[in-house]
Amino acid sequence: MPQAVAALQKQLRWLDRIRERLVWHKERGDTIAVASGGLDLYLPAILQDLGVDHLLCTEMAVADGRVTGLLKGNCVRQEKARRVAALIAATGPYDEIWAYGNAPHDLPMMELATHKIVV
Repeated sequence: MPQAVAALQKQLRWLDRIRERLVWHKERGDTIAVASGGLDLYLPAILQDLGVDHLLCTEMAVADGRVTGLLKGNCVRQEKARRVAALIAATGPYDEIWAYGNAPHDLPMMELATHKIVV
């Protein structure tokens, strides 16, 4: 794991209520997807112990084994909603969908859910 990701992991503090909800969903047997504008450079390591089934995030372009600094896909706003809709179509149908997000940026994605919670 790159040194910067390890340092970030040590500093990261999850809000107790968010961690509790993830555990609650996992105990119910729910499929957990995280859709984030965060980068694929660090999110997989940060989420590795949280039981996440699907990760949709902003991707960095790579050429010749090196990150170019260019975005390959920015998972925010309408693009996040598009990716979540595609995941639901590919893995669903679901009786209910819970969405947790920030307003106003995540509202398009949250419109796909039966339960919408602003955090």
